[in-house]
Amino acid sequence: MSIQNDVDRGAAIILEMARLKKELDIITERLEAAALHGEQIPLKDAERGGRQYLAHGSRITVPVIITDDKLMGSFSEGTPAHTQIVAALGSQADRLPEFFKRNVTFKNLYDDGKKFRADAVEVLGKLPAPAFITACIARSSDGLPKNDIKICWADAVPKEVV
Repeated sequence: MSIQNDVDRGAAIILEMARLKKELDIITERLEAAALHGEQIPLKDAERGGRQYLAHGSRITVPVIITDDKLMGSFSEGTPAHTQIVAALGSQADRLPEFFKRNVTFKNLYDDGKKFRADAVEVLGKLPAPAFITACIARSSDGLPKNDIKICWADAVPKEVV
């Protein structure tokens, strides 16, 4: 197959996936609304909290699970949530690490590597910036720099017919 055919087919697939995602989002909203207002039955797993609604199609039945109150996935130290959780533990506050892992991370504030590099030179100066930038490069387990390969379908332009 030729590159031209691959590009044409890829563009058609992207458009179809976007259309199907929109359609699925609308269907999902309707199924969620039906589950909240329809007849709910116990979950198969009695130890899980929640209920389920059985959405019947012509060929399949899809369970729509409505879980009980969702537990926090994470919270930041010093926030009201943290304070409330520690207070609830009371004298057992030291047991918090048995339920939540304390994780201190540095998150890159830039979405654009070019801007990151330019700002590093501006803020740090021309001499220290290159070493800092090199240290910040994501690397594989073999120490090789990681690369992203992006096919920019959204940036595609119509081809001029000659």
